[in-house]
Amino acid sequence: MKRNRCIALLLSLLFVMQLLCACNNDTSQASGKSEASAAETTLWLHVQVDPILYPTLEKFLAVTDIVIMGTVLDTLPMVRLKKSDNDLWKSALWKDFNITPALIQVDEVLKSDVGDVTVGETIRIDQMGGFADNVKETISWIKYPEVGSSYLMFITFNESADTNEYLTYEYSSIYDGLMEITDGKVYPKKGSHIFDSGISVEDVRLAMVPEVIVIPDTMPDDFAVYFAFWINPKQKNILDAYPGGGIQKDLGLNGTQHSEFVCESGDLEAIYAKMQELSIFDLSGNLISDSVQVTPNEIFLIRYQINGHEYSVSGDGTTELLDSVDGQHLHTLMEYLRNFMTNTAEYKAMPAAEGGYD
Repeated sequence: MKRNRCIALLLSLLFVMQLLCACNNDTSQASGKSEASAAETTLWLHVQVDPILYPTLEKFLAVTDIVIMGTVLDTLPMVRLKKSDNDLWKSALWKDFNITPALIQVDEVLKSDVGDVTVGETIRIDQMGGFADNVKETISWIKYPEVGSSYLMFITFNESADTNEYLTYEYSSIYDGLMEITDGKVYPKKGSHIFDSGISVEDVRLAMVPEVIVIPDTMPDDFAVYFAFWINPKQKNILDAYPGGGIQKDLGLNGTQHSEFVCESGDLEAIYAKMQELSIFDLSGNLISDSVQVTPNEIFLIRYQINGHEYSVSGDGTTELLDSVDGQHLHTLMEYLRNFMTNTAEYKAMPAAEGGYD
């Protein structure tokens, strides 16, 4: 996990921070917006400051842990929080403040150094400001995401001693952290130095690719792999071969069960060799079909570490239907890892799943 940013600095800039809470939500609970009236509104205009503008994408990524492309599914009722709600806010300048939440579907993960943000999940994004409890707070140059729109998002992770996941993530920049995507092109805010306005999504993907790193023929000492597949994102099947990892099984109607697991060196070497054989180290992004739908759709994620660098690639039930060698190879590796997982003693010792998915 990457280093924490200076919490004191973050807290001093509370009034301009936009935060993200990773959690699964039912969108049927959304659309409870509050409307302010002149009689009941107390207008509180936040102090305006010049936001930090990063000079290059490289410097911006240095303070960024997660980069995703996502679509706004819906908005949630605005709420008013107290600084005691989470230990990140103990030194907040105000006792309470408003947030405007939105539900975001993760369409693609371009970078994921920490956390467990995966394709297909719904995450909740909270931004400072909005109307709640008869108080209206505004930040004139902050744009709130609109339902149905898509965005490129740069996110930083901050550890909290509070076990509550709320207010764990924030945009890496209040200015460049949220860029709108329209017709396959990305539009940063005016004055941004990260991308030119109207850059194609494909060019953004290419810009996100790190410098070419030679994959060694022999498995490096720090090689580790994380494999997950699911239909219900709240009940994932997980093989975590990182140090301290484990195995988790989806038990259907009975939730999930977790077991400790240590991957033997010989098994890791076999997985590494299989990934080399299938040219998996050349793949990235979300390899799925844009024209075929599968119901129910099983999503999978493969994340791995090589010489201190972490990479990921994902797919779903349509990956094997792609008219490409890459899709076939990725599906083959997915089946290989699934077979390896389900044949471990730890997995076999778990109860059988009950029920199924329609």
